[in-house]
Amino acid sequence: MRKMFLAVVLSFITIECFSQVVITMEEDGGVYRIPCLVNGAKMKFIFDTGASTVCISESMAEYLYDNDYISKSDFVGLGQSTVADGRIVNNLHLILRDIEIAGLHLTDVEAVVIEGQKAPLLLGLSAINKLGKIQINGNILTIAKANPETDVDARIDYLLDKASEYRRDGLYSKAKECYSEVYGYNGLSDVGIHNYIRCCMQTQDYQNALHLLDDITDYDALLEKDINIYRTIGWVYEENNMFQEGRVYYEKAFNAEIPSNNYEEKAYIAWCIGNCYNGLKYYPDAAKNYNLAVYCIELSKGLRSNYLFDDCFGKLKKGEKSYRTEEVDRYVYYWLTASRDAGQCSESDFLYNISILASRNNRFAIGYCNRIKFDYQYYLSLHVL
Repeated sequence: MRKMFLAVVLSFITIECFSQVVITMEEDGGVYRIPCLVNGAKMKFIFDTGASTVCISESMAEYLYDNDYISKSDFVGLGQSTVADGRIVNNLHLILRDIEIAGLHLTDVEAVVIEGQKAPLLLGLSAINKLGKIQINGNILTIAKANPETDVDARIDYLLDKASEYRRDGLYSKAKECYSEVYGYNGLSDVGIHNYIRCCMQTQDYQNALHLLDDITDYDALLEKDINIYRTIGWVYEENNMFQEGRVYYEKAFNAEIPSNNYEEKAYIAWCIGNCYNGLKYYPDAAKNYNLAVYCIELSKGLRSNYLFDDCFGKLKKGEKSYRTEEVDRYVYYWLTASRDAGQCSESDFLYNISILASRNNRFAIGYCNRIKFDYQYYLSLHVL
């Protein structure tokens, strides 16, 4: 019995030891430094619990860039910061993909490159808080690692980080699994629920996405974060064949006043509105919105009205530049088919125009001709004026 008791005690001590990391920091001029790897590069942090973020100097950023530890894609924006003496300095923001400290990994940590700052690397609270619970005794730093298998808060943080990673990589099914588990903990914010819905849509789990719409409580808060929640709702309704509801929310999405709602975005939303009208068999309204989609692209590029129609049908004047894209080809093709269905053009006019589009390598028109086994090249040869 005594041996069994000692074995249990020793086992408990071992688990406790493995649940925390002890680091001996180097003292240098009143500050403490921690050895680490930044994207694989050996460095030393200045450990500063008073700092709100991770900061590095220009020279350090140049070193990381020149030695391929970071790339242009890691730089994510510009900004300004207030330093200790009250000055406002310019800075760049970048993402450090991996910071390893004593075997602990921090992923996708946002850092600030401070102009003129000489400190090699400053570890602020944005990174420290991700390590776990910390305790400092002189130069001894103890990090109590949270166990994501038993600590619910740690599990939620872990799952949300993984979900973001999966979404960046286009692994929507895996991301959906993470969001589903967090949803079970009641741990998703409105932004999280929105992301969960979009993962469901990407994996064709339309019924679940529809069910989740009821859990979003504050549309205005999402719009303030430049998230066009109305577009997402319209998408959910459209894919669930609820075209009238989808049309209503797509129209709200079209009119939403948020920074990302530019003319190219509006063009896509107008196309979606057209699809809903098409599903309702309101073909004149469908044609009108497909036309609007083309017009929005023209506005985004500063083109005259009907320029893109002339472009698609080979009617540009000499010297005029082509702005055709697959997106433009799609909108023009859908406009033409909706116009035919609305009775706005005869069948013979439709076949002639679809043949022109196909002859100009519009893949949507070519696909249509192939589906109905229509020889557009022969048809055009019979109708050359």
